[in-house]
Amino acid sequence: MISVVLTCAPGKQYIDTGLFHIITLCTGALDARDVMTSTRETVLLSSRYAHSQRPRRVASSPSRREPMTMSRPTYSAFQRHLLFFSTPTSPPRLTFGSALRAGVSIGLDFPVAVLLSLSLRLMYAPFPFLWSPIIVDKIPASAHRTQLSSVTLPKGKADYTCTELLSLLNNSAEENQGKGWLKHKIDQGHVVGFWSMAASARTHTVRRDDIERFQQGEWEEPVVKRRRGRDDVLPLWRGGPIWVGGHSWAVWKVLGVRVYEDKRR
Repeated sequence: MISVVLTCAPGKQYIDTGLFHIITLCTGALDARDVMTSTRETVLLSSRYAHSQRPRRVASSPSRREPMTMSRPTYSAFQRHLLFFSTPTSPPRLTFGSALRAGVSIGLDFPVAVLLSLSLRLMYAPFPFLWSPIIVDKIPASAHRTQLSSVTLPKGKADYTCTELLSLLNNSAEENQGKGWLKHKIDQGHVVGFWSMAASARTHTVRRDDIERFQQGEWEEPVVKRRRGRDDVLPLWRGGPIWVGGHSWAVWKVLGVRVYEDKRR
């Protein structure tokens, strides 16, 4: 009789009911018919208990769903380029302060970085709300600038001047397809801006690997590392600082950006 009761309690959660029957049988309080009836009731209660312990799925309310944002692989090369100038939020926002700190970290003088931040706001902020945050995801494709993504670089050539970069743009049918005179000029200015910030301070040429990263929209970080010290200080005529030491101290104290640090100290 004891084995019958144990068979009706297959899991640990039923140990208490099984022991109840064992104690009852040992005391002689129930006869065989009562045991079978009680056993059937125990199985029924046990099945109801097991069903109540199953995890329940709670349907999420549509109103509480998080807003969907574009994942990084779905960004265009130009949008990935703008991520460097944006806030590290979700979605990323292009603000005056984030663009200012990014421009300074590349090596630009403070007034030049201010002009860069203002120009980005004038070009991509929703008119007439010029001071509202610019969401990178919402910049229309018609406002994206060229990253020379469809240009094939000549084999064996390691460095490029500004004129050569513009030639790559002007000679590419895919880069100029469907663009009018104004958009073409803006693309030319975008390429010149890349050259002025990324080119070597000594040779005034852009390395091939920097151009390849520019085509992917992720060229800024290696340039920032080079501008952390004073081996590659931007000249004044390309947007560099007038006084390197004073500029380095000021942007660190005001913006928290380390640039043009004197490694000898």
